[in-house]
Amino acid sequence: MECKFCGGEMPEGGKFCPYCGLDNADVEETMTEEMTETEPEQTVAGEKPARKESKKKKTGKTARKRKVGKVLTISGCIAVMLVLAMVLTVVISANNKDSGVYKAYVSAKEAVVNLFNVKDWELFRDNDVSKKDSYTVSDKKATKMADTVVATLGDAELTNGQLRVYYWMQFYSFVNYYSYYLSLMGLDYTEPLDEQYCTDDLTWQQYFIEEALASWHAYQALYDAAIELGFELSEESREDLDQMEEYFTEVAANNDYDSLNAMIEAEFGAGVTFDDYMFYMERYYVGNEFADYLEANTEATEEEMETYFQENQETLAESGITKDSGLLVSYYQIMLTPVTTEDEEGNTLITDEAWATCYSNATSLLQKYLDGDKTADQFVSIGQEAEEDETLNATAGSASQASNMTTTTVDVRHILILVSGTENEDGSITFSDEDAAALAYTKVTEILDKWLEDPTEENFASMANNYSEDNGGNVTNGGLYEDVTVGQMVSQFEDWCFDEDRQEGDYGIVATKYGYHIMYLSHRDGDAEQWLYDTDREAGDTTVVKTDDGYAVLYYITGEEGWIIYCRSGVITEKCTELMTEYATSKDLEVTYADICLGAVDFS
Repeated sequence: MECKFCGGEMPEGGKFCPYCGLDNADVEETMTEEMTETEPEQTVAGEKPARKESKKKKTGKTARKRKVGKVLTISGCIAVMLVLAMVLTVVISANNKDSGVYKAYVSAKEAVVNLFNVKDWELFRDNDVSKKDSYTVSDKKATKMADTVVATLGDAELTNGQLRVYYWMQFYSFVNYYSYYLSLMGLDYTEPLDEQYCTDDLTWQQYFIEEALASWHAYQALYDAAIELGFELSEESREDLDQMEEYFTEVAANNDYDSLNAMIEAEFGAGVTFDDYMFYMERYYVGNEFADYLEANTEATEEEMETYFQENQETLAESGITKDSGLLVSYYQIMLTPVTTEDEEGNTLITDEAWATCYSNATSLLQKYLDGDKTADQFVSIGQEAEEDETLNATAGSASQASNMTTTTVDVRHILILVSGTENEDGSITFSDEDAAALAYTKVTEILDKWLEDPTEENFASMANNYSEDNGGNVTNGGLYEDVTVGQMVSQFEDWCFDEDRQEGDYGIVATKYGYHIMYLSHRDGDAEQWLYDTDREAGDTTVVKTDDGYAVLYYITGEEGWIIYCRSGVITEKCTELMTEYATSKDLEVTYADICLGAVDFS
């Protein structure tokens, strides 16, 4: 036999429960139902509620967290009578008649009835999330309580069903973001969240309830402000929302759910409907888009940016942002990478033909843009189409980079025929043996003529291995020097490599104090940055540039001093945060924790 109030085990034929001390005789069914609903049931869907234990029997954190306010967990008739005396005082003060006097003969049973009818939990226990040790209830009760309003913000209301969507969205987001650290945080989502503590005073269930309420508060405040200001969602966002029911209905069918709401309940618990989910999504879409709208329509003056810079100068410097850090440019990019192959030894190679095909594809995309309306949206669209075309091996996106972080480097191959010489003040070379120099020059011209019969980089590398007299260790590496920077080589060598008009595939003969070099420019890194940071660059400019990865089709958006961009963003963020805080604090969030009920969700 179980107690009709707390579920504790009673002796057969017993009248008073040995755990809660309440009289089980002559109790109306309606009153019993109300009492059992008020006590939260820690159950899993489909299981019988666990019997309540007395506080004396509780052990561990759960026992430590129990409070006096939880009447039905206090064992013994004496304890119950003390509590009822306190409740009686509260009920009397809450039910004063015009005369100011309430009949003193209110019985203990009447006090208990009043306790549950007027939900006096709030009258003797702080109205915070610790009101209940567990908010999980049976599926039957979760469904019954789904439409009960549990929070208000001005005229806006939040029901249990809607809260559960926010609750589980917070949970799913948290688990996804901190997936690798959950065990360190003491969170095991395969176990009940109301039995695990994230702090000494808060269970994970209580934590996610507070996060859910805070999330609704923030988004509802933005939603209300947006409606009051006449803000409307973009057509694209509205179309997304309008198509969600059809989309998720198909998803539910494909995953063997009987209905859309059956899938929603599986994700968010019993009683939650698709309308509850759309309540969440509507505010999510409006809130985010309205926040973007506020940011786009908020300005920062020069004075405000200067003040922000002075106040945050050290922090900005840690990120490399000073007033001398140069331009920060924004651009769209479509990157096409060449197809790789392997040689007989398994080495990855990119042939000249692969590079040529890659370049052809890049120039074709640029021409497609130039043949169109030449807008940023069109360029982005071409990039998206290129990504979907598997034959192009393309990726698209946008980026920003600071100019002072960029160093131009080159990959260059050379074939050196040694002749001893000295460098003159004007940069010219005087060889110590003119006859030897003449012979060396004749030799390099012959090698160059022979290479021109098959002017490929592969052939140049092969001939470098056969003819070069360089003692720098690259004789067997096709004469290749990679990532050469200014100041690394002798001046004549560098002047040729870093000539602003130098193009990949260029060749020539250069004299240095070491002899004669046949030069071949394999790759120039930093060409993209050099183009982007050209002071004459204008919005909408485009080009094709070779990079380490392939050929990049670039679209220039804008360029501005980095410190100005950072400070403008900081000022606008501060203004928008202040405005959104004003929206959120203009109305008080009121929560009735006693009515919050969560349905169980199976993660197996």
